[in-house]
Amino acid sequence: MSIELRWPRGSDYDLDEIGFEYRVLSGEAPEGLIPTTVVVSPISGRKAEHQFTWQDAAAGQQQPLHLEVEVRAVTRDRQRGAPARLRIDAPGG
Repeated sequence: MSIELRWPRGSDYDLDEIGFEYRVLSGEAPEGLIPTTVVVSPISGRKAEHQFTWQDAAAGQQQPLHLEVEVRAVTRDRQRGAPARLRIDAPGG
């Protein structure tokens, strides 16, 4: 799963000065999908992309994925920004 984040113009922080934390609000994420620590990634201008992987079942045995996830920016001194919510829906296979 790939999540692309776009950083707003006019922020007090540059994208390379922050990380992001994720939290599941509803649904059940596969074990190991959502990291429990702050995520940092290579950046390109005002964009960052986070790749999340998990051990999935064989085709035909995969379960659907329905999650609501919160993501927020975190500075090095642990200041936390306002959250954004993501909806993730993927059929089983």
